[in-house]
Formats: sequence, structure tokens, C-alpha cells
Amino acid sequence: MLKKIIIGVVTVFFAFCSILIVKQHIRYPRGTQVVYAMQEPFTIGPFQLEVTDVEGLSLTEFCDLYDLHMKEEDFEASYNIQVILVRLRVTNQSENEQNVPFSGVMISSPDYANSIELFSAMDINDIGQEGLVLQPQETREILLPYIEYGDSYGVAEGSLLDQVPLRLSFRLYPEKTVVKLNDLW
Repeated sequence: MLKKIIIGVVTVFFAFCSILIVKQHIRYPRGTQVVYAMQEPFTIGPFQLEVTDVEGLSLTEFCDLYDLHMKEEDFEASYNIQVILVRLRVTNQSENEQNVPFSGVMISSPDYANSIELFSAMDINDIGQEGLVLQPQETREILLPYIEYGDSYGVAEGSLLDQVPLRLSFRLYPEKTVVKLNDLW
């Protein structure tokens, strides 16, 4: 009896989720992808964004540069841990103060996707618990660190930026907005 109840609940949940997905696709029948290059400004909602620079650092270099206490010795050395550091210029174009939701910005390759290292981003950008709030017409450059394991990409040594096609994804639907971080795509 319990098995039938569990199967029924799972079936109802699956049907409910399917209905929501179908409604979303009816509302936005075609998702599109817009691709930008580095140093090409674009707009999402009330923000004008521009990826101005990207660099790859070892985890030790990154921690030493920003005086963070996350050392490579805490991880297995075989992973080839790197930090991809993306510099992003954000301008609030609205007439109201806005909270910048940069935690949803993903870095991806053809095979993997990864989210921002949020606590390191808050530390190196001096962002408190309230998040990053921009006043009207205020511009700020922020650094987005992504901790990547070279072994996950099949890169035993050397920079991921030189060997793996990487891009940032800012929004997924209805319009996927991406910025290419290197010329390997």
C-alpha cells in the first residue's frame, strides 16, 4: 500500500512539473541564445554589463593575492585546481537602487558548468551579507572567482583558459546570454 502511495505522489508531482514546463514553453515558444565577446557591453534587466578581463590563477596564487585562507594543500594535488577570475563591470541603469544577483552567473565549457565561489567573491569585492547594492547610474567593477578542477576537463597541467573553451552564462531562458572568455569555441 505504501508503495502505491509513493508511486501516486511521484506521478502527481511529475505531472505538475510537466504542466509548468509546458506553460513556460507556450509563453516563450523559442528560446534564443545571444553571444557576446569580451569587452562588448550588453544589457540584462536594469543592468549594463561588460566582461572586461579574465585570467587564470593557481589556487595558491589566488589565495596569496587576496589574502584568503583557502590553500591548495587542503585539496588533493592531482586535481590541478585553478581559479578563473573574471572582471565584470556592472552599471545600474534604472532610477532605483538595485541588488546585483551575480551569484547566478555560471562558467561553462561544452561538457561542464560551474557556479561562482560566492564566499570568495564577497571577500575580494568587500560585499556584506546584504549583497551588492548599486545606486542609480552607479558603476562598479567586481571580480567573479570560479574554482575549477583541471582533471574534470582533462587538463593535467597548464591553464584551462589556453586549453578549454570557456564562457559565462548570464541568463538561460527565454534568451540565453553568454560571453565567450576565450577563442577556443
